Amino acid sequence: MTRDWLLLRLAAQNVGRRRLRAVLLALAVMVGVGIGFASFVAGWALSAGMTTAFSRMGADFVAVPRGTLVNITSSLLTVQPTDETLAAGLAVPIGIIAGVARVAPQRIVPILVDGQPANVVAFDPVRDFTVRSWLEDHRRGAVGTSDVILGGRLAGGLGQTLSLCGKPLGIYGRLGKTGVGPFDESYFLTFDALAELVAFCRVSGAKAGARPARPGGADGLEHTGANVCPPDLEPDQVSAFCCSSRQTPRLRKSSSHWPGCQVSRSSKATMS
Repeated sequence: MTRDWLLLRLAAQNVGRRRLRAVLLALAVMVGVGIGFASFVAGWALSAGMTTAFSRMGADFVAVPRGTLVNITSSLLTVQPTDETLAAGLAVPIGIIAGVARVAPQRIVPILVDGQPANVVAFDPVRDFTVRSWLEDHRRGAVGTSDVILGGRLAGGLGQTLSLCGKPLGIYGRLGKTGVGPFDESYFLTFDALAELVAFCRVSGAKAGARPARPGGADGLEHTGANVCPPDLEPDQVSAFCCSSRQTPRLRKSSSHWPGCQVSRSSKATMS
């Protein structure tokens, strides 16, 4: 104990005799620690930003019914509104094509939201990689069958309730603005929520025959035909399969043989 105390006393005396050196040494240590901490924070922020950017790049390819219009951008997030559909079971043969990494089905349905015509995009939350990555504000927990997600240009906030064909759904979250019109101006819900909505419309006696909303007009939507809800919607149909690829050159060669559909590539896939 006496020896330890003596060493501490000698160290204190040594520091006291060379105060300038001690102060400079302390400053050097603090600067070094500060630079190390700042580098760690900057690296973490850069990594998080790159992860978010890559997750928002959308699909490399989208498989749609033949003749369907696709808005070719650097981020394929959803298909243009269409009446044509594909069998949901095509996800299996598409998924085993060489070069296909992920397959995310989507279904676009024209409905009434608070009495106004709008498009709803149904997606599979398990397979999805183009919708949830754009969520900027949302409730805790997974999106459920009583939830709806707002596109970036739509009005509304968390905790509010919307009427979809007379069925109340709570706002789960909001997507960021993507610059892709059909994506920013649509409502999003799960396939299970769409099935429950169709069952609700069937029970409530809503009429069928609506056509999808298309961008245009003062409010960004233009409907042709009757604006009504879909009680007879076929549940095993989709509007598109958003696909990501791991072998782009090889996938291009096989894309002309995709079963019963046409393939459109995003501009980033075309340039690669």
